[in-house]
Amino acid sequence: MKFKTKEQEKAYESAMKRDYKAAAFDVDGTLTEFGKFTIPDYVLETLEKVPLDVPLALCTGRPIDFIHGKMDKICNATRNPEEQRRRWWILAENGGAGYYYEPQSEGYVKFFEAPWPSEEIKMEVLEAHLKDKLGWKIQTILRDHTVLVLYSKWMYLFPRVIKSTSLRNSRKIERLLKKRGLDHLLSVQNSGLGTLIIPKTSGKGQAIQKMARKLGIPMKSILCLGDNPQRGGNDEDFLSGDYGTPFSVGPILKKTYPLPVLNEAHVHMSGPKGVVYLLKKLFHI
Repeated sequence: MKFKTKEQEKAYESAMKRDYKAAAFDVDGTLTEFGKFTIPDYVLETLEKVPLDVPLALCTGRPIDFIHGKMDKICNATRNPEEQRRRWWILAENGGAGYYYEPQSEGYVKFFEAPWPSEEIKMEVLEAHLKDKLGWKIQTILRDHTVLVLYSKWMYLFPRVIKSTSLRNSRKIERLLKKRGLDHLLSVQNSGLGTLIIPKTSGKGQAIQKMARKLGIPMKSILCLGDNPQRGGNDEDFLSGDYGTPFSVGPILKKTYPLPVLNEAHVHMSGPKGVVYLLKKLFHI
């Protein structure tokens, strides 16, 4: 493929030479195939081979309780689960809260959170408004820092249907929030599987900034990998170039960032295979 801009080509060359101090990964569509929830064994094997002095982070829209299961699977698939667990960080609910592992308590400790603006708009009120405007067939899940909108189960059997439905409704929700004067408080993000409504003080990019500060490393030395960088996508800020050094294993936009993952034939690689290829290249695995 050709680079979208000359600036992107220069940024790519620089990024491929960078000494990365940490790496952060979106989960759905990045570490897993789109619409699937299991991280393939070949991805787990590659993650284990990343040098132990490089902290790794799951950066996802899912809540901490769900991610505990993912972390168990990742760490228990290695030769030394406890050793691996110590280097993993969790950036949950699209940057709503961040956690690091504390060996003394054998559990995860929260180091930041972005609270829901409940004084201006309660989650339950927003939920009722969404169901009134979008229909009672939508499913809403209220989390600590996020309102999640999902759709009929049958749609998830058809990737194109769920992608188009999620995009269409995400844009409707954006308009609804703007009409109610809530767009200065809340952001709408489309994961391709559903719609996330999060505080403006949240976001994966801001979570990366807080992680870099906690680790005491430059943001640019954090490798960021995701698959949904387009406008309104749940990786938009994460892969914008404002936070970390971003590569996309999904679409490539007509601007400098995110950078493509290119194999030896100069072909852009998507999904988990792109993640594995880039990690092997950058960390000499």
